[in-house]
Amino acid sequence: MIVLTLIFLFLAVGTGCWFGGFWNCLITLFCVIFAGLVASSLFEPLADFLVETTGADFFALDFISVWAVFFLSFGILRLVTELMSSYRVKFNSVVELVGRSLLSVWIAWVFVCFSAFTFHMAPVETSGFHPDPDSSSGIGPDRMWLAFVQSRSRGPFSEYQNLGFLDETSPYEYPHVTMHPDDGDLDVRVFDSNSEFILRWHDRRLSLKEKEMGSFE
Repeated sequence: MIVLTLIFLFLAVGTGCWFGGFWNCLITLFCVIFAGLVASSLFEPLADFLVETTGADFFALDFISVWAVFFLSFGILRLVTELMSSYRVKFNSVVELVGRSLLSVWIAWVFVCFSAFTFHMAPVETSGFHPDPDSSSGIGPDRMWLAFVQSRSRGPFSEYQNLGFLDETSPYEYPHVTMHPDDGDLDVRVFDSNSEFILRWHDRRLSLKEKEMGSFE
């Protein structure tokens, strides 16, 4: 079911972007990538904030939070880029056809990778995912997105571990989170440093399933 959903998303997003044209695809690609990075970084703080303020604590809260941040970020970025590029650039027919075709596939694949990443937080059956990040299925779109976000958190979009204006007791402050030995010398907050994201959410889905089964006994 998950595979069919991802295939549908790929075809739907790719087709929609293709009809938008080369210039529209170029702007959309930028927005999708950056909105995905923002959502991947901020969904957990948002979910924790909602739990603290509303008292609502349920499994799908993280899934809702990540998509809420994504759509909000994408909408803002799309609005800004539209205002900055009020005149649509025109290309000759060959460049337009090749450009929109390549970029629409690229956008669709990025969206599929991000979607597969978010499905780990959805209340779905554990059989839909392989729990071992080092398995032969480690080239899946979810792994690709996790690796991409992790690499960016070490590189151009890195953030210092300890910022002076943040509360030192914050759960998002290192060294409250265990770092991988390879990242120990980096003064940055590495996303999923120990590559435990898949295992962590696999365990959460298992606990949810056991809890639901226990309620019927």
